[in-house]
Amino acid sequence: MQTTIHSRLKSDARALRAEQILRSCVHCGFCTSACPTYQLLGDELDSPRGRIYLIKNMLEDDAIAEATTTHLDRCLTCRSCETACPSGVEYVELLDIARGMIVERKGLARLTRFKRWLVRKLLLKVWLTRISAVMIRLVHPLLPKSLGAQAVLSRPYIVTPIQAPEDPVNPVARVLLLKGCVQQSLTPNVNLALTALLRQQGVACQFLKDEGCCGALEHHLGEHDDGKLRMKALIDAVYPLLEDLDYIVSSASGCGVTLKDYPAFFSVDRFPESGFSEDKAYAQKALAVSAKVVDVAELMGRFDWHCSADRVSVHTPCTLSHGQGLDHQVTALLKKAGACIQAVKGDLACCGSAGSYSVLQPLLADQLRDAMLEALDRSQPDFIVTSNIGCQLHLAANSQVPVVHWLEYLYQHRI
Repeated sequence: MQTTIHSRLKSDARALRAEQILRSCVHCGFCTSACPTYQLLGDELDSPRGRIYLIKNMLEDDAIAEATTTHLDRCLTCRSCETACPSGVEYVELLDIARGMIVERKGLARLTRFKRWLVRKLLLKVWLTRISAVMIRLVHPLLPKSLGAQAVLSRPYIVTPIQAPEDPVNPVARVLLLKGCVQQSLTPNVNLALTALLRQQGVACQFLKDEGCCGALEHHLGEHDDGKLRMKALIDAVYPLLEDLDYIVSSASGCGVTLKDYPAFFSVDRFPESGFSEDKAYAQKALAVSAKVVDVAELMGRFDWHCSADRVSVHTPCTLSHGQGLDHQVTALLKKAGACIQAVKGDLACCGSAGSYSVLQPLLADQLRDAMLEALDRSQPDFIVTSNIGCQLHLAANSQVPVVHWLEYLYQHRI
């Protein structure tokens, strides 16, 4: 795609990187058939190709149009377009660059900025998330649906509190488990189940004392400076432990894809003339940390498991399939363990959770969720399992079937 960046942006490394990505797009349209919002709304500007044109215009005119922020905000960042793209366009990176520039220039409406500020404050503090969830459950009948309160209303599937055994004396592997922000607040049994299962297999599990956010939420909201500060803080906490670790694991696929992408956020090669000297110091650290990151499905697949033969529908989050390229791992693992996996038919798109999307774009998120639930419920399963906290809460908010993280299901139904 021919692009001429505005002269005022020629010294901006982000704009130059965006120009590289724009030039790789041949506007073939393969992305439109893969895009959930385009399939839902039928508007070209709500497709990746349409958003690419909006970003192109923004960089060429050095101006932020209202339509640009509207349609970019509607993007789920599900990466399905990247999977479908034959040209390898790095769309999500382009989108993140544009969102960062919009935030930096205060191109968002005041109400939108307030909602985003509120989401960041509520979801990134464990104690505040717990209090907020209790308060919302009390007053949610009085709240307008547009606030997206249903995203935190679902009660997690818990049979009994889980007590994890002690670490083995001679472990077969040493693992650092990251608890995540929202997950440790609202579904703590997921990490407890994982700890118990791994320790029963002889794996030593440890946690960070004061674990912070991985930076994903703020980065994808365009708050790049704050997101990068959180990334650096987590790298600083993890890096000194690397010599004694075999793996770093997050049981939330949304966090996992960001952790695996850490080197890209500090890439010296990508912005060689940008002057990001403080990032250069973290480039090698980020590479070393990400090298030991595995999704929990990759780690759990190294062991044999056995569970009851319940009818289970597996929901695979976008962050696991398109983000990490691990589309069938959970399904294969549970099937091998003995679960009766139900075929999920239909051209499934994103469930609509997408980090903060279900809160900031609740009407679109609900439509996507209900379509997903219809497909997952068609075979009348006993359980719906997923791999990400956001998807779990979002799906459970309107599901008659228990929605549970697959790790908790495996623990509660192991034999």
